[in-house]
Amino acid sequence: MLARSPLQTAIRILVLAASAALLGAMVLFVGHSLRTMTGSAVRSVPLDWQGPVASATAAERVARDVGRQPGVKAAVPAATAPFAGIRNHTDAGAVQAGSGSILAVPSDYLSHFQTLRMLRGSLREGAVVLDQQLAATLQAQVGDRVAVTVRRGQAPVRLSVSGVAVVTAGDVLFQPLNPLVGPAAAQPPADIAIVPFRTFAAKVAPRLASAPAPTAAAAAVPGVAVGVSWQVQAQVDPAALGGSPRHAYDLANRIRNRAERQLTGRVQFVDNLSDGLSTAAGDALYAEALYIMLAVPGALVGLGLAYLAALGAVERDRRTLRLLRARGASRRRLLGLAALESVAVGFAAGVLGTAGALLATRALVGGSLREWPWALVTCVGVGVAGALAARIATGRGALADGGRPGKPLWQRLYLDLIALAISGLVYWLTARTGFSAVVNPDSNPTLSLSVYMFLAPALLWIGATLLLVRLRGRLFARLVPSRATSPMGYLLASAGRRTAAINRGLVLVALLLAFAVNLGVFAATYDQQARVDAQLTLGADVVVTGATGVESAVAGVPGVAGTTALDHTYAYVGPDLQDTFGIDAATFTKGSSLRDSFFVGGTAQQMLQRLRARPDGILVSKETVTDYSLNEGDLLRLRTLDHRTGGFHVVPFHVVGVVQEFPSAPRDSFMV
Repeated sequence: MLARSPLQTAIRILVLAASAALLGAMVLFVGHSLRTMTGSAVRSVPLDWQGPVASATAAERVARDVGRQPGVKAAVPAATAPFAGIRNHTDAGAVQAGSGSILAVPSDYLSHFQTLRMLRGSLREGAVVLDQQLAATLQAQVGDRVAVTVRRGQAPVRLSVSGVAVVTAGDVLFQPLNPLVGPAAAQPPADIAIVPFRTFAAKVAPRLASAPAPTAAAAAVPGVAVGVSWQVQAQVDPAALGGSPRHAYDLANRIRNRAERQLTGRVQFVDNLSDGLSTAAGDALYAEALYIMLAVPGALVGLGLAYLAALGAVERDRRTLRLLRARGASRRRLLGLAALESVAVGFAAGVLGTAGALLATRALVGGSLREWPWALVTCVGVGVAGALAARIATGRGALADGGRPGKPLWQRLYLDLIALAISGLVYWLTARTGFSAVVNPDSNPTLSLSVYMFLAPALLWIGATLLLVRLRGRLFARLVPSRATSPMGYLLASAGRRTAAINRGLVLVALLLAFAVNLGVFAATYDQQARVDAQLTLGADVVVTGATGVESAVAGVPGVAGTTALDHTYAYVGPDLQDTFGIDAATFTKGSSLRDSFFVGGTAQQMLQRLRARPDGILVSKETVTDYSLNEGDLLRLRTLDHRTGGFHVVPFHVVGVVQEFPSAPRDSFMV
């Protein structure tokens, strides 16, 4: 039967291939998106694991054993410690810098870890690498010799400067390590010196060994080193973390648990990687929602097209099947042959659809598409299921006796009206209870998905389409004349005799239009939300980090529409260390964007006006306002770190408003 009608067979295969390609492309796109999110999350974590240990010897032994564990790319011993001061002798005289912190890592550290970036020189034994800010303060160059005072009253350690670097992850490197609490990024020290681990163990650590135990108040200050902190730093092999962020999160936990089990009692890690992947797993719900909202309607449209393609040969099948029945073939055997034919057609359509999905997705996203086996299984499954359902349905129709068909079952049961009624009820309930699919659309991309959220639009879609079919039937019944006396009358009479075919076409057209509207609305919403999310994460379209005055230089770059300055630091509200953002309220909206939903008790413009009106004004996050029972106008004393002296001083502010979200701010507590 397939060989006798090659044109109709080709049409059936192409229609099925198109519908299967839609689903296959969605599988590839969503899979690629999830894998890309996993890769971005892994790359965004500068340091995967940090495990505190008791001594330098323990750090070296544990690092060696951790590096042998499956899934671990590299593990090294490391340490952090304070220094009291550092001096450099220049031609103009001695230049002194205040207290800071030392980071001790192996000489080959940069080959595996990206927590700092060398600007000049390299890390060598017996020498020191200065952070860019410290090097500028000391006016030090590669080759200079500096004196590091580890403890006041002791002779300094003299080291030659072998390089200048930028520490890009100071908040992670110098965070307090408590495996029971987890990651707790703290304010990085202003001055950082990087020393090879062996040089540190030989020359610096002995001078701190006799240091008195830190007081409870000093030990409670995050980011401020109070003694030598020996640790093991490790990176997980990215190749061992595949699939979606949730899958990668589970794999990362298994790798860490296996390593800690093999080294029971010797180390327990602060897992920065799992914390980052956990956030990405929440973001991945966007991709899953996209699949539900787009792939399922697309599959229904595709299967409907496949059914129409199969109906195009129903008259030919009627004659062929009745001829075979006359020659003794049973109905079961004929349906089996039709099913076998459909499997062949569906398999060919699935393979062709997979090829089309691969080409389309590669043109859109590029790169390797490792999810192609899943796409092949999906496309072949959809092709076979669609062809089988359509052929069995038409085969049964061809074997049925003639006669005028009655009303379809759905019309007799009024399923269209029932679907519309339930859809309206669900919409009313969700609107009344205030339930939303997105918990916090402005910054927190975590979705709270419920089947009821998809039930309302799905029932509305189905009910409206079926109602349109019902009304079309009644419309034709009234418009079809009893006697055709004009061309329009002949046209209506002809349409009236083909109500079944017109109904099928009308259903597919309605579904296609609804699907197109769905795609358009989703794409517009997604693009707008992606821009807002990007600005909330980064702070603006482009963020430039530099010294004072860089704003004017950036403003002169062609294509820059506006700029604003922002200072990100930390301050203590009581015992809590919180992110603090200093902005220019007059120019902030020129470089970034704000929404009224970011604030409580006023619009974005009103909050900026309040900050301009009071030099000591401050916007406090909603969580901080709740925790400390603050009200507008209250005096808020913040403890800030003086980088010159290393001590804290109190700065008074007055609360002028409440802020919920802010560009580049964390999700919990912060101030503006």
